[in-house]
Amino acid sequence: MENSLNLKTERKNAGDKRNFNRLNYLDWLKALAVWLVVFVHVIYYTNLLDIGITKNEKAMIKRMIIFFSEFGMPIFFFVSGKASFLSSTSSFRIFIKKKLLRLFIPLISGYFFLLPITHFLSNGRRPCTYVSENGDSLDFFRYYFKYIEDFSCHGFEWLWFLALLMVISTLIFPFFRLLKSFNLNNEISNTSGNENSNSSNRVNENKLPYIIGCILVMVLIGPFVIYSYDFHPMAFFGLSFPLLIMFLTSFSIKNNNKYISKKTKILNVTMIYLSAISFILANVILAYYSNIDNLPYSEVTGPLFKKNNVVTNGNNNSALRANQNKKSVVINDSIVSVQENSDGRVMFPSRGFLKPIDNRRMLLAILFYISFYAVGFIDQLLSHYMSRYNSILKDNHDSNQTRTLIYNNTGVASNTSLIQNESQINDIQNLSGDYKQAEKYGILYNIPGLMKPVIVFVSLIFFSISFSLNNNGIGYMWAFPMYRIPSSSVFYVIGSWIIVLIIDNICHSLLNSMFQPHIYFHFTASSIIFYIFHMLWLEIASTYIIIPHQIPYYQSVAISFLFTVALSAICYILALKVRFIGFLTGMSTSISFTNIKESTGKLKSGPVQEPQEPRTLYLNNVNNVFGTIE
Repeated sequence: MENSLNLKTERKNAGDKRNFNRLNYLDWLKALAVWLVVFVHVIYYTNLLDIGITKNEKAMIKRMIIFFSEFGMPIFFFVSGKASFLSSTSSFRIFIKKKLLRLFIPLISGYFFLLPITHFLSNGRRPCTYVSENGDSLDFFRYYFKYIEDFSCHGFEWLWFLALLMVISTLIFPFFRLLKSFNLNNEISNTSGNENSNSSNRVNENKLPYIIGCILVMVLIGPFVIYSYDFHPMAFFGLSFPLLIMFLTSFSIKNNNKYISKKTKILNVTMIYLSAISFILANVILAYYSNIDNLPYSEVTGPLFKKNNVVTNGNNNSALRANQNKKSVVINDSIVSVQENSDGRVMFPSRGFLKPIDNRRMLLAILFYISFYAVGFIDQLLSHYMSRYNSILKDNHDSNQTRTLIYNNTGVASNTSLIQNESQINDIQNLSGDYKQAEKYGILYNIPGLMKPVIVFVSLIFFSISFSLNNNGIGYMWAFPMYRIPSSSVFYVIGSWIIVLIIDNICHSLLNSMFQPHIYFHFTASSIIFYIFHMLWLEIASTYIIIPHQIPYYQSVAISFLFTVALSAICYILALKVRFIGFLTGMSTSISFTNIKESTGKLKSGPVQEPQEPRTLYLNNVNNVFGTIE
């Protein structure tokens, strides 16, 4: 054991570039979530083809999609928040650089290259189909430029997650930075190589810009959203209040001494819990008060009308058809929620500049997913804090030597050649054996024992209510639950939180290991490629295989899924082999040739060498973009 600890210390002093902060189960969970997204898109779009499917089967598919949507995207943001805590990003400049390379470049390259091709090959099955003035089909060149110009109609389509994650992570970065700079800096930092070599002095970092950024976000976001929607004033507490609690928490836990009083520890843990609970309650408040039934309406007439056609096409507007007195009309080419009085007068939202339904949903989505992102970060913060100060690690604090908390993982190596020696990886993983139990100190694990059965019982009740909600009262599932009845939105949001927390804890218990390093590396690293390219291959399968041969529904699901996975896997191989493709898809932030001498690949006392190959082309910082784990 002593030799293992010496080896661990020597690795740290040698400036080893491996990331010991990585949690294996986060990578597995993100990759599995991507495969779930691919599967849901397959069953959804093959369902729209209406080939060989009965009415009862359609109802079953719709129920399945609603269930998957309740936790599918929230789990991405929750895991991304946890990963952001483990990130070694030391400044806003480095943060922006990483987001540009890992999110913005894949988003822009996808918008200008991938989306137009997919849209053109779909033959009118996707929104905003473009034709000539006489109704004929356009050639690809003219179709391409019409598509690029009409961003307001289609947006980023299935790549919206990349844009939303970039916006949310930027808004929340000042809060996260304060929480990490005031608390436990020296144990989280500088485990990823030379990039943050000066980060050991983060305690002395100028925090004023981050404090100003936090204050601006807290002060502006509440009034801005309330004015945009004409929300009930209570919504303000569902927006700015949790950010205020998190801001105060960063000052509460700034004590980084290893000897702290029990009262201080209780106060710090209480503040961390209050931060998480406030964000969850914020979602519930927003779900209730942001419902369109709560909006005041007034009569609008005159030049505002360009068109006055009731929209009845598509499942996305089902929430607007649930009540006979509520309709949607097209005004200035935007779908707007309206209410029709008994005398036939059309009433519109009386105030607020975000009247179009899509704009309302998108802003609500940002607020909705901010909470999942923030609570994911807070959960990992609590786990780290309790691991640092819990009594099971008390003996480890007696040493004057500062140790790095290791999360039972060596991280994803920068090339498959770096993980060929499985025995070496297993030896390194064993170094973290003392901390395996310390990892399990998240939000649910710290609940007092007698409260856990109560929490489970209440969660089962809320989840069963959430699962039995009416299918017809909901709008865009990917954005925000726009149910007609406010209580339905509340139960839907509560159900989302229950499923996300349960999935996180189950995966933490079952998947927090690499298992087989090669499979782990390729399965997790390829998830971003599958997410970006899967819709292209799905549309090609529908256009050139399913529709021409009129393949029945269940067979078409199997064929489309296998076809999409196979072609996406080829794209992943190309991204590994072709540096330009890897850069455009965000798989790597840099690509270089490096001459490396061979090593024995065995662990020895003293500085540890990586298993290496001569003249190897490797991808530096191969990352799964959804977690942005360093």
